[in-house]
Parts: sequence; C-alpha cells; structure tokens
Amino acid sequence: MTDNNEVFSSTFVSGDIRRLRISSGSEGNQDESGRGRFVSGTYFSVLDVQPAIGRLFGNVENDPAHPAPVVVISYSYWTRKFQRNPNVVGQTLRLNNSPMTIIGVTEPRFEGEVHGELQDMFVPMSMQPTLLPGKSWLQSPNVSWLQVMGRLKPGMTLEQAKARINVLFLQAVNGPYGATINNDDRKSIIRDHVEVTSGARGFSRARPQFQGPMMILMGIVGLVLLIACTNVSNMLLARSSARQKEIALRLAIGASPRRIVRQMLTESVLLSLCGGLMGLLVAQAGTRLLLRWASEQFGAISLDTGFDYRVLLFTGALCLLTGVLFGLVPALRALRTELNASMQSTRMSAGFGRGRVFSASNLLVAGQIAISLLVLFTAGLLVRSLHNLQTLDLGFPRERLVLLQTDPMSAGYDPSKLPALSAQIIDSIRTVPGVTAVTASENGLFSGSESGDAVSVDGYVPNSDEDSQVALDMIGPAYFSSLRIPVLLGREISDADTASAPRVAVINESMAKFYFKDANPIGRKVKMTAEDYKNLPPYEIVGVTHDVKDHSLRKKVERRMYVSMAQPLWPQSALNFEIKTAGDPSSVMAAVRARVKGVD
Repeated sequence: MTDNNEVFSSTFVSGDIRRLRISSGSEGNQDESGRGRFVSGTYFSVLDVQPAIGRLFGNVENDPAHPAPVVVISYSYWTRKFQRNPNVVGQTLRLNNSPMTIIGVTEPRFEGEVHGELQDMFVPMSMQPTLLPGKSWLQSPNVSWLQVMGRLKPGMTLEQAKARINVLFLQAVNGPYGATINNDDRKSIIRDHVEVTSGARGFSRARPQFQGPMMILMGIVGLVLLIACTNVSNMLLARSSARQKEIALRLAIGASPRRIVRQMLTESVLLSLCGGLMGLLVAQAGTRLLLRWASEQFGAISLDTGFDYRVLLFTGALCLLTGVLFGLVPALRALRTELNASMQSTRMSAGFGRGRVFSASNLLVAGQIAISLLVLFTAGLLVRSLHNLQTLDLGFPRERLVLLQTDPMSAGYDPSKLPALSAQIIDSIRTVPGVTAVTASENGLFSGSESGDAVSVDGYVPNSDEDSQVALDMIGPAYFSSLRIPVLLGREISDADTASAPRVAVINESMAKFYFKDANPIGRKVKMTAEDYKNLPPYEIVGVTHDVKDHSLRKKVERRMYVSMAQPLWPQSALNFEIKTAGDPSSVMAAVRARVKGVD
C-alpha cells in the first residue's frame, strides 16, 4: 500500500516490542526489562537520523527472507549501560534469548519517533518471528500493532493525504488482503483502523496521559502568580507612599510626570524580570525532578528539558506584562503626590487609604484574598480526591498483596504450555514461608492489559452492538478466595475445571444485573460470537462474584466474565500472579523470584 502511491515521498513501518528482555553474556545473565521497536530498513533515513558510531539500518535489513540478527541501540542506553564505550559495535546482546549484534548507536537527541517514550533498542522488522515466536495475536487483523509513517510529497496537504490513504486502505481491505479476512473483522478494520494524523499529533503518547494533570497544574500556577503579583503590587503601593517626599522633590526640580511613571515602571519590570529568571532556574530543576519521578512511576519518558527560545520568549513576555500591569497602579498613584504637603512633611507614611473603601490597595488586598481562597479551595478538592482514591473500596483488600508479572512467550514458550507452567509456578510459590495464598490471571490486577469481546447470552436480545460487549479474563483456580473477593452466588473456578471438563464461567455482579436483572444466572449459557470463536462451545455460568476495580480506580466497573486458564478463550500470551502474604510483602519477594527461576 505504501509503494507506488501519490502521497508519500518516503515511508517506514514500526511497531512496539512488548516486554523486551535484554541480557548480556553468552549465559543470558544480567537480565533486565527494556523498551524497543521493530522498524523497517527505511526507518532512520526517513527520520533523518545519523549514527553516533557504527551504522544504522538500510535495505539489507528489509529482506524478510534473510532476517538480520542485528540491533541499533539508543544513545541513552549506550551511555547508561556501556559508558559510551566506542568498542560496543560488534558486541552481542541477547534480546528475548536471541543473540543480536550491535551495529550502531543513534545520535544523542534521538530516542524514537514516539514523543515521550524512550526506546532502548531498534530491531529490524524481519526479526519479529524470532524475537516474538508464537505471538499469534500479531497476525490477527483485529490487532493494530504497526504504524506506517512517511513524509508527504511536496504540495500534498494533510487533508489530501487522508482522502487518498483511505482509498488505498479500503482497496487493500476489499482486495486480495481482505479475501483472507471474515466479514466481521473487515468491518472492524474499516471502522477502527483507518486513521491519518500529522506527526505533531500522532507521535505523542505522553501528551494524552499527562495533559489533564498538567493543565490543572498550570491553572494553579497561574492563580499563585496572580497572588504573588497582587502582593508585590501592594508592596509597591506601600513603597510609593513612603517615597512621596522623594517623588515630590523630583517633581519640584523639574521631573515630568512621564519620567516619574517611566522610572516606577522600570523598577517594577526589573523586579519582575529578576523574579522570572529565578523562576526559570527553579522550574528547570523542578521539571527534571518531576520527569524523574514520572519515569519511575509510569516507565521511561524521554522529554527535552533544556531551555527553548519559545519558553524564554513566553517567560520574558509574561514578566514584562506583569511588571507593567502590576506596577502601573503604584506609578500612577505616585503622581497624586501633593508637593507642599509632602515637602513640609517630616514623616513618611505607608498609608493604605483608610478613608477610602475602594482604594487601589484595598482592592488589591481583597483580590489577593479572593484568589487565595480559590487556590485553597482547589487544593482542598485535590487532597480530597487523593484521599478518596487511597481509601476507595476496590472490592478486595489491597493489604499484603504482591503482584508478579512474567512473560514466558519472550522465552519461547508455546501458548498451549502456559496453563501447565502456571500451575507449576503456583505450586512452587505456595511453599514460600509467609505466603498464604497464590493464584494467577492473564491480564492481572492493574497491569494495563485488558481483553474483551462480544458474547451471546441465553435469553437476552441486545439492542445494540455495545450491549454484547463484555470484558474477559482467564484466571487460575481459587482466584476469588485467594484475593478475598466475595462470591455472591454459586462457586468459583477450581482445580476441577480442567481442559477435559465442561466449560464454565464466573461473571461479576454488573454483568449479572445487566443481562439477567433479578433472575438467577446460574446454569445459563454464554457463547462467544466472533468469527474466531465460532467452533468454541458455550460456557456455563457457575458463579457470580462481587464487582471489583481491577483495572482502573476512576472508571465504572465493566461487565466482566472470568474463565479458567485450563479452558482458554484464545492462546494465552502472559502470566500474572497474585500473591497474598501473612506479613510484610517485601519479605517474600526475593524467595518468590528464586522459586520462579527454580521452575525455569
């Protein structure tokens, strides 16, 4: 689709490598998790990226018939792990147990095309089957893991590009490519996957994640700035009152009112600029600390925190505006000095206009108090929201809970072997002193992974496609009792629900109320309706569990169905373990890691 088109002068393809495991040494020791992307051979040339050392990918890495076991590392990873050793080129790294030769390092300021998402490794697209063996979801037409990007030809607008790319895409879906896809998947692809965006909007993943909190923070900063400005303006008013004798003397010896105003504004602007400069230095240090904290909490984030001329211009303009705006009232008030009274006075007073209710100083004080109350009110709401989130009832006790995430697929496991591996790991962890219960799930609690699809429920006629959508998870035996989630009706999934046993499911309270109202759902059947599951037998509901918040604290609890890992809905790709402890969870973590390594 990207060849012989009238839209792009050059294109590349890239996709995320999920759960990349990096190790050095022939024995695969020193394992660590990392972030990387599969990229086409044109990736670096289209983005105009130059190597710091070595070389980057070219046409030879584009050939899928001859996979190239090579890797390009980012400058930050080179600095962090190799201390910028120039002899790194030619060394070997093991990515997901596959040996890869380092051929180059990217230039310093390049961390990937996705803004805010720092990458460690760049791997040729031809190595995808080697690094992610058995990842059947990659071949699914319902999974969009690749991004096609390119540079527009001269004279081509974004709107023209959208129209022409949509035509090309629809031709591909309805043509030879679409012949291998069923009708439901084709509709889903056309509905969900046709999207063309400019690089400025399309590359950033940090913006949607942090835009809301940052806008709130900017609003609070603006209010604090107003408070500070009104406070300084009041101080300037008091100082102008104290300088009445000086100003009167200047006027008496011939200074013009314009000169007096200019001097007062100059002092105010100079004060504002000094404050702005100090603010820039504090903001620079604070931004780096905030970015470091965010990277620890949400994963590595790459943002340029250096001074930018636009930031400097904005800061300078804001300082100039606040200096003039809040220095104008004291400057104009200084001109109202009565020469005779001021010259004869031997006492300087910082009078605040006691006789005038609506004097400038009184209005500024009132405004400052009002804004301060607004800031305090907003801060109180934020603290209240934080307290509510910390004390929110999740539907299960969060105390003494350890979450363990593994990725057997990156080690070459076949998906059909994962249920047995899960049972083996559970049996091993259960013997760790201090562990009171252990279970497993595919998606895990708050892991960021979620699954869902359309179902058909006995006795229910949906009014729309949305009515058929439910969230799905595959879980291990005793999942609900291990996490102390109440089972309201029936039973939970147990060791008896094996691959040869009748297929069973447990649904949550929201799903039971939506589809069955006040009727008893136990014994009713639920069938997957997507084309991929047409040969899958229906699941019999054997239990109803209490609603839990297991993916988001803020979102409404979704309709959810749980099935046994031994009776999978699709080939499993991940294993998450939930472990309850008798005491401090950190006391068992080392032993748990050792037991998992002991299994494999």
